[in-house]
Amino acid sequence: MKILSWNVAGIRAVLRKNALDFALEGEYDILCFQETKAEQVQVKNIDAFKAVYPHQHWNHSKKRKGYSGTSIWSKSPFVSTLESPEFDQEGRITTVEFSNFYLVTVYTPNSKGDLSRLSERTTEWDPLFRDYCNSFKCIKPVIICGDLNVIHQDIDIYQPEKHQGNIYAGYTFEERSEFTQLLSSGYIDAFRKFNNNPSNYTWWSYVHNARTKNIGWRLDYFLVDESLQKDVIDSSIESHIMGSDHCPITLNIK
Repeated sequence: MKILSWNVAGIRAVLRKNALDFALEGEYDILCFQETKAEQVQVKNIDAFKAVYPHQHWNHSKKRKGYSGTSIWSKSPFVSTLESPEFDQEGRITTVEFSNFYLVTVYTPNSKGDLSRLSERTTEWDPLFRDYCNSFKCIKPVIICGDLNVIHQDIDIYQPEKHQGNIYAGYTFEERSEFTQLLSSGYIDAFRKFNNNPSNYTWWSYVHNARTKNIGWRLDYFLVDESLQKDVIDSSIESHIMGSDHCPITLNIK
């Protein structure tokens, strides 16, 4: 089974640019999207995608139209689809159940440039999200994917030596510690299981030609339940796929 996860920064824009057409070839069994910025009824002209991925579950912001949003599309039917937890009022979590695992895709809140949302992020959202995902583990394993909005290790940022002492949203001690706690509760970082090399990023700024120069951050992850570790075949960053300031990531699992 091959799963793709992508922060599309607006799914209607990606579709207009034909940037998602590669998925019509059917290489992937499941597509997970973050920052869709749309309700399902607002996304038109996707009949070709529905033919390949007929089973879809969407979540959108209850607070603000055109903001945040997540979705999961699948070739195979879901065992069940779950309502978003009460603490998620911005459509940031979509969860589905398959026969052998739960799949959670998430668009974690950004702490903002002035870190005005850091406390909310690390003392409320992160612990609540961790507890939410772990609540399923007594039933069956959990796979988490999406834009976690955190640079976990120095290897996950371009030229980390130049950032020592600097504080960015996603690179604070608090955010990185909370991510470590999530991993420690029974998950592996699938990409790092196979690749410990630097210069592997999933997000680049639109300014200063950052993507061409590969001046980036790794913000997007597949976190796989430790009980499924032996079934993970590989995980990759698809930096050649354009259409967003993020690129897709993939997980190949038995």
